[in-house]
Amino acid sequence: KMEIKYLSGASKLNESEKGYIEKKAQKTKKLLGEHEPNLLRAEFEIRQDKSGFWQIVMSAVIPGSKFRVEKKDKDMRKAIDSADEALLKKIRRSKEKKRDSLRRRKKASEVAADL
Repeated sequence: KMEIKYLSGASKLNESEKGYIEKKAQKTKKLLGEHEPNLLRAEFEIRQDKSGFWQIVMSAVIPGSKFRVEKKDKDMRKAIDSADEALLKKIRRSKEKKRDSLRRRKKASEVAADL
């Protein structure tokens, strides 16, 4: 389960909003698990600042890496959706970089073996 932390200002959330947050957190955790089966921990923090902006912080920890995104918006749902997309994008990009790096190393070793 993804850990959800309701911080300052979040006590004003109604049941519908909390339901949306929990549903989104579970969906995000499921997608994270599909992209990264070695997921160790996932956290979701929500707070509202004095000016009424919602701040969403999502993080995921996998062996050797920690991903963290922070998004702000006046609309809570927009902030959550934006953070969700950004976190998944970061993880995808990291996996692509690792895959590309492995390909380059493999090609380099093949070239070296041909010499």
